[in-house]
Amino acid sequence: MAAADITCGIWFIASAFRAILSRPRLTEDATNYLVHAFGGLQAVLVGAVMLPIAAGMFVLAFGCITQRSWAWYANAGILGIAALLALSRYSVHRFVSMAAFAAVVGLAYAWLQPAVRRWYGTDTTVG
Repeated sequence: MAAADITCGIWFIASAFRAILSRPRLTEDATNYLVHAFGGLQAVLVGAVMLPIAAGMFVLAFGCITQRSWAWYANAGILGIAALLALSRYSVHRFVSMAAFAAVVGLAYAWLQPAVRRWYGTDTTVG
């Protein structure tokens, strides 16, 4: 799960850099000046959102490696959100959506096992 958190963090950083490096160009007659102006603002806004999320994913990976109970709960919540996002994109990208959903379900199955819950100290059953 820590590897999945780190992979997601790297993906968020790559998304921010992709937005920073993609700059809209002015047309020959310079009629799309608003697109050019707001394109620069897009890079700032995407960076302002994606970079803190990436930092949070790296902190979550550290919590996962160091066996913090909050990391188990946070990752369980993220897996639920990821499953909903994968299903919400089904009508647009069917194959990618189903592959992502299958990966999330596989991770969730492993993450919700009683042995993993005991490892993180979140299993409250006696026995």
